[in-house]
Amino acid sequence: MRPNCSAIHTGLVVVILAFSLPAPKGFSQGTAFSLQGRLNTNSVPATGTYDLRLSAYDATNSGNLIAGPITILGVNVANGVFSTSADFGGSVFTGPARFLEMAFASSGSGTFLTTPQRQQVLASPYSIFAGVAKAVASGSAVKSFNGLTDSVTLQGANGITVTPTGNTLTIGYNGTSPSQFWNPTTDNSIYYSGHNVGIGVTYPSNRVTVGTLSTSYGIEHTDGRIRLATYVGNGLLDTEGAGLGTLSNHRLDFFVNAGGPSMSLDTRGNVGIGTTLPVSDAKLTIQSHVNSIGTVFPHYGLEHTDGTVELSSILDGTGAWLGTRSNHPLNLYVNDGYSFGTSSLTIDATGNVGIGTDSPQTKLDVRGITRTCALTITGGCDLAEPFAVDGSEIPAGSVMIIDENHTGGLKLSQQAYDTRVAGIISGAQGINAGITLRQAGTFDSGPSVALSGRVYARADASYGAIKPGDLLTTSNTPGHAMKVSDHAKAAGAILGKAMSSLGQGKGLVLVLVTLQ
Repeated sequence: MRPNCSAIHTGLVVVILAFSLPAPKGFSQGTAFSLQGRLNTNSVPATGTYDLRLSAYDATNSGNLIAGPITILGVNVANGVFSTSADFGGSVFTGPARFLEMAFASSGSGTFLTTPQRQQVLASPYSIFAGVAKAVASGSAVKSFNGLTDSVTLQGANGITVTPTGNTLTIGYNGTSPSQFWNPTTDNSIYYSGHNVGIGVTYPSNRVTVGTLSTSYGIEHTDGRIRLATYVGNGLLDTEGAGLGTLSNHRLDFFVNAGGPSMSLDTRGNVGIGTTLPVSDAKLTIQSHVNSIGTVFPHYGLEHTDGTVELSSILDGTGAWLGTRSNHPLNLYVNDGYSFGTSSLTIDATGNVGIGTDSPQTKLDVRGITRTCALTITGGCDLAEPFAVDGSEIPAGSVMIIDENHTGGLKLSQQAYDTRVAGIISGAQGINAGITLRQAGTFDSGPSVALSGRVYARADASYGAIKPGDLLTTSNTPGHAMKVSDHAKAAGAILGKAMSSLGQGKGLVLVLVTLQ
């Protein structure tokens, strides 16, 4: 039979049992409540099996759905009377008014009809909430305090005061003597005196003072793996002084402004400034700033100054420099010869270089002492200049003459006794130029041509065997020297003197270049 919801009358009783029993007894309570009612269809008491759907709201009409819907299947109705139980959980009946909306359907039909009005839940379900409050007696917020029960009294000692004012409890210090907060042993006490805290110190002179034995560390900060600690005295490290460092196998980093490490000390004792990875074989590594594409910006690394004189190093991605940033000379010395007049090498503020003098007068001022060579060059044996040459791939040792068609240029010799003879291209037989003269931007390109000194030259002995001491001049063999046999023609065409022999054919001869 289809229920006529407009004629439904229900009576609702909700009962929740909640008891608070004294210790040591306990209790448990559920959140279900019983529901009894009467269901009429067409004013006739219903009989049969029905499905019941319940929802909880916070108002009689409309309002907010608080819980549900929940469905109770197979509720037996006899002569209109039914009895069942429902459970919305413990978060529904917490104090505010609640209203039940009920809907019925013949079992299994799924067609629910809702009653005309919601039923207010009255006192009984609120025992779920009241049962909790019942366990706390009036004026008894704390049942136990550190194992104490009933009346508990707080009492100060050792300079500590406890002062109740209304509902406020104030704990203070009377200031008459150091207060011993904790004292497990005499050497590890914590004291408070004049706003200063002392650990192992009775009268601390600073905000926090840690006193340690000579064999004890003071402060340790650790995550259980990395250990940072301080020490004072000569016990642990067998040295006098104070220390800050790691007790674990980790580097020590220093930082500023909550940033990354500014300076690091690794486990090998190497120091890195601007890097946490100092070079393994360098005691001090200074890392300059690098931009996003890997280029080192012009950045000074190390500076030594007295406030006036500045000695510094710099990198800019293309090279490295060491020098003064102030208007002072750069002096290099050995054997502690740092006083004025004893520098081994000096670069003054105008760029003049002095060897053996602190006051160079020219771009290179070399001064020696009696029976001492002022300047020794071990890189080569001749004095050379770079020249622009007519032609390419001219081999080392070739004899060169002045090129009349190109000012300041040279070309390969082509004829005998040529008064335009200029020199020999350096580098044959691995004998390089010892000194090369050049003017930046002018006459600074081309191969180096020996103008003086010893150099190997290409020679042709078919014009006469060559032996040490023979004068040499140009020959008809391009780029080759020969022995002078006609001294009248050789005037102004002398290349130099042979210092080695060539009996026949073509080959290299060591020449002492003396143009004349």
